[in-house]
Amino acid sequence: MRPSSAITTCWSTSPRQRTNPLRASSTACCRKCSSHVDPRRKEKNGWKTEGLRRRKVETWTCSRHVSCRAEAKERTLGKIGTATRTAEGSDYATVLDENAPLGGEGIVLSVEEFFSAFAGPSSTPQQGIEGFQGKSDPVEVLTYYLDEDQEGREDHTEPGGIQRKSHGVRVMFTSRFPSAEGSPMLPVIPHARHAASAPEIFAKNARIRVVAGKYGGVIIPPPLSDFLLLDVRIRSGLEAELDLPGQLASMVYLLEGVAIFGKSDSSVKSTAYIGEGHSLHLPAMGRVGCTLHVKTHPWEDARFLLLAEGSEEWKL
Repeated sequence: MRPSSAITTCWSTSPRQRTNPLRASSTACCRKCSSHVDPRRKEKNGWKTEGLRRRKVETWTCSRHVSCRAEAKERTLGKIGTATRTAEGSDYATVLDENAPLGGEGIVLSVEEFFSAFAGPSSTPQQGIEGFQGKSDPVEVLTYYLDEDQEGREDHTEPGGIQRKSHGVRVMFTSRFPSAEGSPMLPVIPHARHAASAPEIFAKNARIRVVAGKYGGVIIPPPLSDFLLLDVRIRSGLEAELDLPGQLASMVYLLEGVAIFGKSDSSVKSTAYIGEGHSLHLPAMGRVGCTLHVKTHPWEDARFLLLAEGSEEWKL
């Protein structure tokens, strides 16, 4: 008996197989994701309302795609970089300089890691920004303090009651606010975020703090919405997968431990094994969802920053 015209399917087989879906071959393919469909695995019948009429809808899927969405691609890996001290004995290490923007319009100008209690822009606003003095647009600076004590506070208290923030990163990016032509104002607008106060989500064995941008339902308001900055921790001996927009050029910077990025058995070019102080560039892959696979060392946790930016066409 032929199925009613009210029954719709998302698999493609011969007319004979469509006549009797329960006997369809296991080589049937989902139309949307082109994956093989096991005819014994299908969603329960649902009801769809069309005006005043309701019709029964039977949806067929493959075993992995319940909603027949295309599977995200594995993220392509790029070059590996090494952080370098800005000067001998300096408390700053350059992770990304102004000559190597991530991509798109080059919103992010530079990224630095600092190791001093007084390395923040509030104490030395001129340090590290000499190369941007000639820019027509003001530069904004995000200082992200990485330190936490065992109780989750971002401050360390030394003997005598002196509080210090000794470790962090500083991201310089182009400001949204245009400066008046000929204005003598210093083109630096500072922002500060702390690890203990950043919104936190958990996904696929990863503990993710959203410092800037939009990720996992967390939205950071402007001006820190023009790029994405995540603080990711993964316990030892675990594997995690991070979902990333493909249109964003990204960079991973390892703060603690070692990690393997990419899958050796996937279609990506290679895997990358990096340790502390090393960065990994992830080129943009177009408007398609991408997955970054991360595997940690069996005896050591890993912590890294993921920084991403896109062109003006991409809006958070």
